[in-house]
Amino acid sequence: MSVQKAVVLAAGKGTRLKPVTEEIPKVMVEIAGRPLLHYSLSALSSAGVKEAAIIVGYMADSVQEHFGAEFRGMKLTYIVQHQQMGTAHAASLARRFCGTESFLMLNGDTIFEKPLLKRVLEKTGFDCVMVAAETDNPSRYGVLEVEGDRVKNIIEKPAPGTEPSNLVNYGLYYFSPRIFEVIDNTKISPRGEFEITDSIKFLIADGKVAWVKSARRLLDITNPEDVARAEKIVAESESDFS
Repeated sequence: MSVQKAVVLAAGKGTRLKPVTEEIPKVMVEIAGRPLLHYSLSALSSAGVKEAAIIVGYMADSVQEHFGAEFRGMKLTYIVQHQQMGTAHAASLARRFCGTESFLMLNGDTIFEKPLLKRVLEKTGFDCVMVAAETDNPSRYGVLEVEGDRVKNIIEKPAPGTEPSNLVNYGLYYFSPRIFEVIDNTKISPRGEFEITDSIKFLIADGKVAWVKSARRLLDITNPEDVARAEKIVAESESDFS
């Protein structure tokens, strides 16, 4: 299976990386001399994606000025999320861009090895394929309950000790166009946002969500220590990322 389009969520502020993110958005924080967003776009380009819509918000101009209209032959379109209303809301802004095509969607501040996208696209017959990664602190994230290659549930930040697994949502997805239909039915969450994981639960109910496991443990860039750890990983296997 192949896809031609991708949606990259890059509107966030990254408050936990202050003071760095007082000057730049989180996706522009540098890892090994390149912005975080560079690694997402590099992986998409390597996977054969021809067009990517970047959902921008906080300090949007800095993202557009750096990356411009094209990245390694991949056309870039910028869509502004004027209010930070959640990941499902951000995805909904790309409805016209995606049209009736399936697409990849990912968080622009996520670093993952390029071969992972190939494994996602090898799963066929699903409306959604999610990437999961292992972590020692699953209660901080959306935890996946799985059975075989199917996702049975997503539990957001469960109480420590109640997690169904140590597999957490990596923020990297394949979606069929049906995601927009279920986004329309998604209610606002207790956090006051429209969450893409709540949308995915509609697809889970139909047995249409699969998962693949990242070969690496969760690489979550939330503080300076995470940046240092990511730089070490990228330096060790640069061809897998850049």
